[in-house]
Amino acid sequence: AVALAVAAGKVYWTQKGGDNAGVRSIRRAGLEIPKGDDAAHRSDIEVLFDGLPEPIDLELDLTRRMIYWTDRGDGPRGNTVSRAAMDPPRGVNPGSRTDQQILMRDLGEAIGIALDLQAARLYATDLSGTIRSAGLDGSDQKVVLWGQGSLTGIAAVQARDAPASHTPAPQPLAQTAALDWPEEDLS
Repeated sequence: AVALAVAAGKVYWTQKGGDNAGVRSIRRAGLEIPKGDDAAHRSDIEVLFDGLPEPIDLELDLTRRMIYWTDRGDGPRGNTVSRAAMDPPRGVNPGSRTDQQILMRDLGEAIGIALDLQAARLYATDLSGTIRSAGLDGSDQKVVLWGQGSLTGIAAVQARDAPASHTPAPQPLAQTAALDWPEEDLS
């Protein structure tokens, strides 16, 4: 997965290895390749987390400088939704960071994640066909839908030009499931 922080000029991504190899990571680099480097040999790649079970999808909260991700590898850190500061503590090895907060556990192969920052909620999907929701701190966890087939992604969409007195609920859209969500005129 890839997420952009355009104003900061950064791209973030999950890096995979073999199944449950414990060598997977979350990384970032500049949007522009440094002078003298090429795509295969970049000097600006930072490893933010290393030794993760199997990070899949990620989202950024640029205001709070937090990164959220799903991890579908084996427990205790796998089949989870986690968050941590986008900027690692100074001098800390990416493989020994202790600021990872696991927000949701025991997902059925966690895959997709979406943040609704206006409503301060996150949504996560898994291959068991479940959509879950929680506060950005992991509180108030709810199952939104289940038995929807293998869900591989999700997006939270806000209606445009909603009256100030009416803030619509986010409309999670699963990538591979046909969901019956209320339609809103987005024109």
